[in-house]
Amino acid sequence: MKNDVTLEIAPYLRPFVGNNDRVVVSGATFRDCLYDLIAQYPDIKEWLFDIHGTLKAIIVMNHKIITLKDLDSKICGNDHIKIIMPLGGG
Repeated sequence: MKNDVTLEIAPYLRPFVGNNDRVVVSGATFRDCLYDLIAQYPDIKEWLFDIHGTLKAIIVMNHKIITLKDLDSKICGNDHIKIIMPLGGG
């Protein structure tokens, strides 16, 4: 069953999603929702996945970090989901 889920978008990713701080996507799993996000905002794909399909972004749901192996986990419409990017510097 597909759910509409609101993704909270980190400030530095907002330019790739029309400067929105939240985006509504639809899907039954995290993977579905990420693909729906990419369908709506294609420019964000390179920030989410590398060329081998490895997840680059950090996805947090209800205070738990979601890994690549968790992408096929079911989601609910009331899940609190954030997309952030690991940042480094020196």
